[in-house]
Amino acid sequence: MPTRPEAPRIRPGDGRLRRRTLRLLAVLTVALTAAVAAHAQSSFSDPEGDANEAPDIASVTVRDSGSGAVTVRVTFANFHTLPPSSRILLRFDLDEDEDTGSQGDEVVVRYSNDGTLDFLRWDGSTLGALPTSGMTATFEDGVLEYRVERRLLGGAASFGLVAVAARSQQVGAGIVTSTDFAPGSGRHLFTSGSESFPDPDGDHDVAPDITSIAVSDSDSGTISFELTTANYATLPSDKLIGIGIDLAGRPGADDGLFLGYLSGSRSVELDRERNGVLQPAEPPLRATAAHEDGVMTFSLHRSELDGASAFGFGIVSADLVGPNESEGDEFEGEVEALDSAPDDLSALYRYRLTSPGPLRLRAGQVTAPRSGPRSGRTFTVGVAVRRLDTYRPVRSGSVSCRASVARSRIPASGHFRGARAECRLRVPRRSASKVLRGTIAIRASGVVHRSSFRYVVR
Repeated sequence: MPTRPEAPRIRPGDGRLRRRTLRLLAVLTVALTAAVAAHAQSSFSDPEGDANEAPDIASVTVRDSGSGAVTVRVTFANFHTLPPSSRILLRFDLDEDEDTGSQGDEVVVRYSNDGTLDFLRWDGSTLGALPTSGMTATFEDGVLEYRVERRLLGGAASFGLVAVAARSQQVGAGIVTSTDFAPGSGRHLFTSGSESFPDPDGDHDVAPDITSIAVSDSDSGTISFELTTANYATLPSDKLIGIGIDLAGRPGADDGLFLGYLSGSRSVELDRERNGVLQPAEPPLRATAAHEDGVMTFSLHRSELDGASAFGFGIVSADLVGPNESEGDEFEGEVEALDSAPDDLSALYRYRLTSPGPLRLRAGQVTAPRSGPRSGRTFTVGVAVRRLDTYRPVRSGSVSCRASVARSRIPASGHFRGARAECRLRVPRRSASKVLRGTIAIRASGVVHRSSFRYVVR
């Protein structure tokens, strides 16, 4: 059977697993992104048809030629040639007993996109590889034709058959595999002569195919993302779409946001990166999402950007194993197919806000020499301050200081030393064991930030 991806599972009504599944896309987008310097852009495109969809089986025909050979034809609706990393499996249940063989099947034939043919036979404990002499397989113009001598099927007069089309895609350090099963559940029982059974159109795994993206922001602070899903006018309940946002200038362990939407519950989640770990943002969330007429719309208030005026972003959409799909309940919620925009998530789209809002400053921890203030001596205390729009250190402007010992004001002067705002003062004599308090005020680009300090004089 196709390799199953290692991914969280989700079941209806299970909020914890829903969050874990949303977080999977967060990891895919945020972990693969690289910090970028954003530029003003508002619209982007992604190639149509680049989603990781499985080959879509349209019909399967089994024919007994009467000359000791069986021919199986599998017709596909969406591919004339097999895409890379794809394969077709024909699984034969020779004794019509689901309790024997590998998942009930005694023979498995695998045809890969490079033309390789593999023949596997159940030996009582495992599927072992055997020579492919006595069988042929070709794929041409969207049709796989497989011919096998009946003796290689144990001479069975009847058998159960299921065809599986699978396609794998490398995502980060893992593999995601999309599939299509025909029939959708169970097996088709072949008896004699020629029989054909159809497979429904569009039942193969395919993620929403993102083809165009428009981004805008308004004076009110709302940032809008409009994503066109070319292959879905209405999202089925097993789809997931997310936006990974890389805040410009931030350290790599604290620069990520992820905004995700799960179609089944129509729920929205916002995750924020802290020390390299994505954690749900504190409510209330200033974010919404909706899908209508083939357009996915996300809105996010600029206050969720931590003051950043620019960002890079990437989009990932996913198809999940839904309830009652042929993969089985044990796989429900696993990711089967993906589309990303851009295709290379290390080269993000870039956007700069046209209405970034008021400038905000952020100060680090106030620091001083480890010896602390000493009676009768000069003492310097300082703090580093950043602009949140660019996350660059403030190096110019004005620094003013207020200081007191035992509530009595003392002179203090302020200045910048590189990227550090400092206050310099002389501690009064005979003030040991008294409390020194003060405030450092930094003014930059019309914005004032104050940091307080408190030390016991030695």
